[in-house]
Amino acid sequence: MYTTFSSTTKNIKTALGFAYSQEKKNYKNKFSGEIVLLKIYLNNENQPPAHIDLSGGYAFSEFPCEEEVLLLPHFNFMVVNVTEDRAPKLTEMHVGPKVVKKKARVTTITLKEIPF
Repeated sequence: MYTTFSSTTKNIKTALGFAYSQEKKNYKNKFSGEIVLLKIYLNNENQPPAHIDLSGGYAFSEFPCEEEVLLLPHFNFMVVNVTEDRAPKLTEMHVGPKVVKKKARVTTITLKEIPF
């Protein structure tokens, strides 16, 4: 369960770019080649909704091209799968307006929103 607002994206290359940028920030501008990606499956059953899709051109998002989905506090989920690349592979990422290609080993954790 998340207890704060969390910004996510529908665009996998943007998500990889966020992970890459954060990794470099955490490791003093070095990239370890390891990325963790959360793939989240949402449902529309919860009332009130536990997420807001800002990708439809809403004025709330400063960067509409990021296809943002905002997860609200107390968003509940369960882990349904974890996959891990065995070896680094060339991965294309959006970092701001640039496209960056780096060798990376991506661990994908698949989450499913729990209806309440």
